[in-house]
Amino acid sequence: FKREVRIRMNVDPTDPAYKSPWLHALYEKMANIRTYQRQCILVDIEGKGEGSLVVADSVAKRLRVFRGTRQTMEVPLPGESTALCCFHMDETNVPGIGVAIDGALYVFRRLRPETRYVVNDIATIKEEENHINCLATLPKLLS
Repeated sequence: FKREVRIRMNVDPTDPAYKSPWLHALYEKMANIRTYQRQCILVDIEGKGEGSLVVADSVAKRLRVFRGTRQTMEVPLPGESTALCCFHMDETNVPGIGVAIDGALYVFRRLRPETRYVVNDIATIKEEENHINCLATLPKLLS
């Protein structure tokens, strides 16, 4: 059976029929940010217990940091980001922020670039390619 689900992501808060107490950060016109959910994280940047919203702007190629409703900092990125993650690298309370950009992982601490890991291309095996192609044609065979 087929089931179609439609989700309305960009709701216009200025619409009179719209009533919600929540801030729609992915729609906010004044912030001028183009982003996706996988590029937004809440993190305690300095390890002091103060949470901040870190957003990767896809168009401006910048990390933007918000505390409350104000932007507090901007950090330029070397390319368009794919995803963000937060993790603890050692015993300190200062987390690292991982930013995936073009086959590399950039690690920032206190919003300063610390490390860059490059993922090398992996050669695929012919047998593996055949399995992937068979799986790709499977939906056509079932319908």
